[in-house]
Amino acid sequence: MAELASADAHFVRCVKPNAELVPLKLHGEDVVNQLRMSGMLDAVKLIQAGYPTRIPCEARTLTLTLTLTRRATPRASRARPEP
Repeated sequence: MAELASADAHFVRCVKPNAELVPLKLHGEDVVNQLRMSGMLDAVKLIQAGYPTRIPCEARTLTLTLTLTRRATPRASRARPEP
């Protein structure tokens, strides 16, 4: 839980605090298992490692444009000339 708190990441995730669903009772092992299974712990580790949480639209547009252009180009014109 301390690792999640130190990540400075803002996610909204519904987690059951305990099997009985009673207020003010937290079963930490169950909560951590739910976070692990939902991928939240991995997401926090990626953010802490410095990977961006959001990709700017312009960067994604450029990637898609290059991919689509490459697919539209006939294979023969993409082949490297022999030395």
